[in-house]
Amino acid sequence: MKQILAIALAIGFSTGAARAAVFDFEAFATNTAINSITGGGLTATVVTDSNRAVANGGTNQAVVFDTLNPTGNDNDLASPFAPAPGFSGPLNASKILIIAGPQNGNLSLPDDDAQGGTITFTFDRKVNVLGFDYLDTEGNGNELFVSTDLGFLSTALVAGDGQYGSFSTPLLGIQSLTFAFGGSGGLDNLNVQAVPLPAAGLLLLSSLGALGLFRRRARA
Repeated sequence: MKQILAIALAIGFSTGAARAAVFDFEAFATNTAINSITGGGLTATVVTDSNRAVANGGTNQAVVFDTLNPTGNDNDLASPFAPAPGFSGPLNASKILIIAGPQNGNLSLPDDDAQGGTITFTFDRKVNVLGFDYLDTEGNGNELFVSTDLGFLSTALVAGDGQYGSFSTPLLGIQSLTFAFGGSGGLDNLNVQAVPLPAAGLLLLSSLGALGLFRRRARA
C-alpha cells in the first residue's frame, strides 16, 4: 500500500511540473508569421492587433525576426543588445518576436511596426509566467505594457534603441497574456510553466483511501 501511495504522489505532483517551456522562437524559420506556439506540453494561440489600419494589401502579424541578420534597415534590433538602465551585461539574442509593419503583403523583409500594437498569448491551461525579455521598446509613448486575463497591468517597460530589459516578476495562474507595444519593440525568452495540478494525485489518493476503507469493512 505504501508503494501505491508513493506512485500516486509521483503522478500527482510531477505532471504539472514537467509542463514548462521557454519560448525563444529559435525553432521557427525567420520571417515566419506566428499563430500558435507549442512547447513543454503547453500550447498557446497567438493573436496580433495593430494600432493602425492595414492598407495596400499589407499585414500586421507577429513575425519571427532574426536579430543576427536584421532586415528593413532595423539596426536597432541587431544583436547583441546593450542592457537598459538597471540591468547588466549584453544580451546575445538571435530570433525574437515582433509586430511586423505592413509592407504591401510582403513579410520577407520585416521590421517592427513603429506604430505598435498588441500580441496576445492564450494558453490551453493556466500557467505561471516566470519572465521574459523585451527589446527596443524605447519610451516616450512607445513603452511596453503587459496585462493578463486577471487584470494585472505592468508599469511601463522601457528599453531604448538597441537595448533590452528583463521582466522577472511572476504572473501566477493566468491563461491569457497580452503585450501592448506603444511603438516598436520585440519579445524573447518567454518563460512559462503550467500551474501544478496536484488534484490528480489527490484524487487517486482519495480513491485508494476509499478502497482501503471498503476492504477493512469487508474484513469486518
